Amino acid sequence: MKRALLTAVVTTILFRRADAGPFDYSKSVAGPCDAASSLEHYRRETERKLLTAAQTAKDALIAAAKATLAGNQLDAAGELSAKLLAAELHKQAVGALDSLTTNWETTLTGLSTEAKMEGQQELLNDLLNVQLDSEPATLVATSLGAKPLAIQANLQGTGNKLCYKTPGEKDLRQEMPRGRTSTRPTITVFAAEAIPKAATANGPNTFCGTAGAASVDKLSSCGNSQAAAGFIGGKILKKKALSLTKKSTDSGAHYEDVSTEAIIPNKETLNDYAKKLTASEASLPKSIEAAQDNAEAIATSATVKDAIARKLGGPDASYSTKTKEVDDFIEKTFGKDASKVKEQLNKNLKDMIPSKEADQGDGKTKLENLNDINKLIKAHHYYAIKNYIADQENKKKNRENPSCPTKTQKAAESPKTADECKKHTTSEDCEKEKGCDFDDKKPEGERCFPKAETAKKDEKSFSGKLRVSVSQVFAGFVALLF
Repeated sequence: MKRALLTAVVTTILFRRADAGPFDYSKSVAGPCDAASSLEHYRRETERKLLTAAQTAKDALIAAAKATLAGNQLDAAGELSAKLLAAELHKQAVGALDSLTTNWETTLTGLSTEAKMEGQQELLNDLLNVQLDSEPATLVATSLGAKPLAIQANLQGTGNKLCYKTPGEKDLRQEMPRGRTSTRPTITVFAAEAIPKAATANGPNTFCGTAGAASVDKLSSCGNSQAAAGFIGGKILKKKALSLTKKSTDSGAHYEDVSTEAIIPNKETLNDYAKKLTASEASLPKSIEAAQDNAEAIATSATVKDAIARKLGGPDASYSTKTKEVDDFIEKTFGKDASKVKEQLNKNLKDMIPSKEADQGDGKTKLENLNDINKLIKAHHYYAIKNYIADQENKKKNRENPSCPTKTQKAAESPKTADECKKHTTSEDCEKEKGCDFDDKKPEGERCFPKAETAKKDEKSFSGKLRVSVSQVFAGFVALLF
């Protein structure tokens, strides 16, 4: 048998664990495109956590609307349990929204930073292919005059999107995941640094001397002759792997600074990114306290028990000081182990079918499948108004045809005697006995006594009877005389 709807609803709105952070440190990173892919995953996980928090709030509010609607069709105890459930769900919704709004700007800054880093890694992958073309050797006499020896930069694009081998295949250097690459959480990114100049002749990006005009594509073609000059081209940038490693301190975890010089993006930019990522991760929604997963558990929860205790025993009372009274109230109101809640509210949450008049729907949809907030609110308004009208009509009938004792009749109930009151030895027991008052200054055995109003009523009653008796005696006496 399926569990009650409430269990299913609340299960769907609980946060997945958010404490671990959004970055997957286990993926191996071999090049800028791998780094971009990891950063994309990082960004999407951050977005998912924000969406989960928003969805949690939405689902909790819809579940609260269902609980309120289901309670409209129940007796007073059932309606009370529905209100308790709705309040708990409202609390969860506010908690989810609070987790979003408290550090909203910091979280958005983190998202922006992740997107920037992802884009930079993709662009860097293509920039690493930039090179200077080779220039054939030409006679110095003709190349340094009107026709200069010029060098051309070459941007060798792939014709595909950044970090794509083909229109539908990403250019990833290694399959992922590959296992942890560090004993501590580390984000690997790449920067560009200049390739050092050649240390020997015929190296890349060097001028080449030949005896005459010649191609210099082959590095071995250059010699010591100075009759002609050419240029041996090559790439000008190389990748530099950098680690943003998370370190735990007394003030919290943060990514350590990069110290490498002469790189693009430079260390100042990367360290600024690291600080923003640290702040963003700390601001992400964490797992919040979940609402109870069933209505009967809420009806007997610690917060509800304490609320009942405060009502029965005053503002400073708690369940621990009013245990018996609270347990008696719960059993009387909700049944043993809140069985009435299980039988009534949970059943309504699952099987109730709002009428066509209520939600202007088809009149066939069960409440467990009704998730349109507009229809839920329409139905709630309808049944609330319907119940109000019925209540007013019942009150009118009772006024016209009272079947129960009126307040005047109740006031005329038999007053309490001293013997009935003095059997109570504590103030609580005494006050429960209508018509009795308690005074702890009186001697033991007399502290609980009939209320003054009761005594006055007794006195008036006795005086009235006495007056009648005297009149009758006097009338009789006069009759005897005459």
